[in-house]
Formats: sequence, C-alpha cells, structure tokens
Amino acid sequence: KQYDRLNQHVGHITKDVYMARFIELDQRGYVWKDKVYQQLVEELQITQLTWEDLLEDYLREFKNHCVPFDQLIVMLEKLKQRNLKLGMITNGFG
Repeated sequence: KQYDRLNQHVGHITKDVYMARFIELDQRGYVWKDKVYQQLVEELQITQLTWEDLLEDYLREFKNHCVPFDQLIVMLEKLKQRNLKLGMITNGFG
C-alpha cells in the first residue's frame, strides 16, 4: 500500500522489487524501520523522498493495515469470563 500511495515518487522502481527488498531488509520485523528505509532509499536510488518521509508514512499508516488473528475476540472473551489478568507484549513503540 505504501508503494501505491507514493508511486509518483517511487514509480521508477517496480512494485515487486520495492516490496521484496523491504521485506528482506525488515527481517520479519527484527530490524527497526528507520534502518530499513535508510537502506531502501540508498539501494533503490529514491531521490524524491527521504528515508524520514518513508518512515513517517509507515508510522502514520501502519495502524490501518493491522488485522487480528482468527478467533482473537472469542479467545479474549473467554479469558475475561475466567477473570484472568492479561498483559500485552509487542514489538512496537509505547
């Protein structure tokens, strides 16, 4: 989706190349996105946007693409019925 939103700035790169390289650099979420975008801008010769622009777009739009696991709501309701205390561990900010 980021590629589509920013196509006028990254259109010299095919969508497949952009996505594949992002996924490879991201290493399943183990690499901070600032590092991913710095490398992406350099390797793919993105000149109309900075890595900061790409990171800002990612941080602003990411929430719109998160989806819960199947049956998550059902599981949480069952845990609530049992009065279990829950904690949340994420790989994100906050």
